[in-house]
Amino acid sequence: VSLLTSTATITINVSDKNEPPVFVPPELKVSKPEDLSVGETIAQYKAQDPDKFLQQTLRYSVRSDPAGWLKIDPETGEIKSKAPLDRESAFVKDNIYKAIIVASDNANEPATGTGTLLLHLE
Repeated sequence: VSLLTSTATITINVSDKNEPPVFVPPELKVSKPEDLSVGETIAQYKAQDPDKFLQQTLRYSVRSDPAGWLKIDPETGEIKSKAPLDRESAFVKDNIYKAIIVASDNANEPATGTGTLLLHLE
């Protein structure tokens, strides 16, 4: 029995997709005293861009800050208090205040990633 064979050339074009920034760790747990002075640093929360070869710039913002206590440096990801912290606030559950932080890249069609700040108030 003879087998019939043939050869074909196939070209596959792979298009790169802009990947969203990734926060490491996805949840950042920080403990601070409830009497932390306004303007004090709470944490620096940074994301990594999987598209390293594109050398994109990341910008940071706060997506969810229910009590309005936080401000973030858009370039460095440094989070500071902009109001007095209150462990008895309705927004604090089991001494934990939860905020959502966003990192966006500067691609033509920007991709965004989110991280969660869990602030334990002492």
